[in-house]
Amino acid sequence: MSNDQRERRNAQNRRRMVARIVVVVLAVAMFASLVIPAVISGL
Repeated sequence: MSNDQRERRNAQNRRRMVARIVVVVLAVAMFASLVIPAVISGL
């Protein structure tokens, strides 16, 4: 029982970590898509 609960909690933590990573990657991609054209046009 306690082992199942621990596994479930680990799965939730893993899912939360993956969600955070996806959000960070999306934010970086959006930031890059804004910055890169400005840098290119500046050059």
